[in-house]
Amino acid sequence: GVLPQPCPQGYACEAATASPEPCPVGFFTNRTDLTTVEECDICPEGHYCPTEGLAHPLPCDAGFYCRRGSTSSSPTDCALGDRPGASSTTFNSTCLGGTCLAGYYC
Repeated sequence: GVLPQPCPQGYACEAATASPEPCPVGFFTNRTDLTTVEECDICPEGHYCPTEGLAHPLPCDAGFYCRRGSTSSSPTDCALGDRPGASSTTFNSTCLGGTCLAGYYC
């Protein structure tokens, strides 16, 4: 018979499954014990998750800020030098005054 294998990183394995299900775009997991894709982690700020089945989120491109759940390495809502006015709805405090906080790219 076939010996059971641990579920691979980036995937969830329901009971008695022969095919692991990948975490969706915008999510990842480095764990090997997920039983449903609902347990996948959302991509954290400063990173992006462009494909299904990722084990680790990828860092955002320099000069850009990626929100939680980002699927693009270079979103356009907080580029280097952005200083949105008071009416802006896309401004994030991580890019305060166009200068990124520690742990983020700008």
